[in-house]
Amino acid sequence: MSVILFAINTSLSHFYSTFWLSRQLKQKGHRIIYLGASDESVREEVKKYRDLVESRGFEFAELEFNELLSRKENDLFGRKDIFLFQMEVFQKLICEYKPDAVFLDAFLSDLAIILNKFNLRVVILQTMLCLDRGPFVPPINSNYIPKKKGLREYWQIQWEWRKLFFRRSLKNLLATIYLLGDDLNSQLRRIAKEGGLASGQIFRKRPFTIGIKKMPELLLSAKELDFERASTPDNYFFIGPMIDMAREEHSEPAFDSFFQSLSCRVYDKLVYCSLGTMATEHNDHCISFFQKVIDVFTNRPDDVLILSIGRIDKSRLVSKATNIHIFTSVPQIRVLKAANLMLTAAGINSITECMLLGVPIIVYPLNPEWDQNGNAARVVYHHIGVRGDLSGDTVAEIDRKLKFVLSDRKIKENVRRMQEVLVKKNVSPGSIDTVESLL
Repeated sequence: MSVILFAINTSLSHFYSTFWLSRQLKQKGHRIIYLGASDESVREEVKKYRDLVESRGFEFAELEFNELLSRKENDLFGRKDIFLFQMEVFQKLICEYKPDAVFLDAFLSDLAIILNKFNLRVVILQTMLCLDRGPFVPPINSNYIPKKKGLREYWQIQWEWRKLFFRRSLKNLLATIYLLGDDLNSQLRRIAKEGGLASGQIFRKRPFTIGIKKMPELLLSAKELDFERASTPDNYFFIGPMIDMAREEHSEPAFDSFFQSLSCRVYDKLVYCSLGTMATEHNDHCISFFQKVIDVFTNRPDDVLILSIGRIDKSRLVSKATNIHIFTSVPQIRVLKAANLMLTAAGINSITECMLLGVPIIVYPLNPEWDQNGNAARVVYHHIGVRGDLSGDTVAEIDRKLKFVLSDRKIKENVRRMQEVLVKKNVSPGSIDTVESLL
């Protein structure tokens, strides 16, 4: 059996996306080791991921370099020796664990160029929807929604891509000039050449991250949630969705007590609102939005609101209504099984979980840099929910969207159809056979 290293971007949603896959591989006899950074400056954060991984029954190996799994893709002005340092780290890692394969988060795909020098089997794990350019597929970080196909629509979508690539080219040029040709992209090209990887094999027609032509890429999200694509490369394997609906979820005692009491209460609709783990990065915007949602449900006493606020300071929210319940975190699958609607930041995992449980959604994208805008556009495209404006929507507008989604028959029917499709495909045993064939 194989020793497989999982190098995952330091994001809870990315880790959760891989756990069903890694557990199935472990049950097949493979040794699974997740990689994490070892540095005093991120010690508490590392412990969180170590505890999470070990609670799932996997090994966790700490690396002596905190930037290895936390450096941002667009950090072009980073330290000059970053990739040389990473090669040293991986060389020690390979000597110690003697891995047969590395499953590499697509957010860290530039490390595939380094790993290529060690003649390791590298498999890219894409936790988002497909990022590639398509004739009628806008970038995943664009809020543009494709309309009827035609020449005008084609050029509108290509314009979305051209704007993206122009900004990237300008940034790369400035980095090259500033660092006298020793920027991160230039370093990568040199390392690729030294490792026998032709520059033509590095694929950059994406909003972020790179692709490696012919390198296997496993897409863990449901392609049914994407826009229609004419084709995808042969090295792409659509094995999603991979949502572990039976996963163990922890909850605080106050939530357990409240949730048990719901069965004895009479209410109309249960609405769940959570902006995910990124909420604290947009603290003031989220507090303002949460307060507006609270105000909406203060005037809807027959409905129940479950509000998950993460690490946001609860004291900054004002709520006296007995139908509004605020928690730091909640067991999402458990809540969605009882919910009639979710308000979400448009993370692909939450969207998929809603569809698997037949819950319509209102999406409020938080971060325009990543995939939330594109995910929200796809929700509207498939008519499984509506899109809101986190900062711009008033209390009245949020209330209007709630009423619309909760009553619209077309949304309900489309959610039901999407649920039927995804339930049949979710965590398919055949997907593990596909993965093992790549080892």
